[in-house]
Amino acid sequence: GYLLIEGVIHFLKRKRVVQTARSGSLFGIHEVMNHTPIQYTVRIQPGSKVCILDKSTIIEVLKYIQDNDLPDVLKI
Repeated sequence: GYLLIEGVIHFLKRKRVVQTARSGSLFGIHEVMNHTPIQYTVRIQPGSKVCILDKSTIIEVLKYIQDNDLPDVLKI
């Protein structure tokens, strides 16, 4: 999974942007947890910063989101 620290990411399907993520977005979480490939091409825009999250960190983040009644992660 990934955390977009800064910048913008576009998710593409058949070369068309289907979703855009902004700073603070989590993505790829469901794919990591379910061992499935992501169904989109991800285009990280110049100047963006992304942090890679391992499965144990993802579990902690999801628990924090649930415990603090925060919006769910980006679902693409």
